[in-house]
Amino acid sequence: ALAAEVFEALEAAQIVCHFRPQLSTDTGEVSGMEAVPRWLHRERGILTEAEILPAIDSEGLRERLAELMFYQGFGALRSWQRVGLPVSSLSIGISPEVLSNPKMATRLKWELERFDIEPERLRLVLSGGAISRFDDEVIRRNLVHCTALGCQLELAGLGTGEVPVSAIRSTGAQRV
Repeated sequence: ALAAEVFEALEAAQIVCHFRPQLSTDTGEVSGMEAVPRWLHRERGILTEAEILPAIDSEGLRERLAELMFYQGFGALRSWQRVGLPVSSLSIGISPEVLSNPKMATRLKWELERFDIEPERLRLVLSGGAISRFDDEVIRRNLVHCTALGCQLELAGLGTGEVPVSAIRSTGAQRV
């Protein structure tokens, strides 16, 4: 039922970027933020990514969701910087569908420049699905270009399926 509403929800800004703090285990201080989608549904209340992503996927809207997450996430990061909040990094999940776009890295570079965000402050979160497709030339090239810009890579969801250790090592990820 959500699939019929998801495009309109994206365009009407009902799906928004929500931020979860990431804490340093050494200091207990906020070391960054993770951006996750939330749907402010008029009848069902606040929906999480577990409820949103199946509808997004069924309608083929992963790239549109990524645009929204980058736009809102970078806007927040820039605002926090302007008011002096010490948020050093922003983690944003990126799907294989988005990584499969040959223009993804170029678009990301443009967005970083537009918001005046240092690439080192962005952490792209790769799921097990993205890692298992690391042999795809376009995905690999996009990740190489993103890391060459200075973006960091994180791995997530590794306990949900089989991902060879060699594939994990080949990503060059800095955090799990």
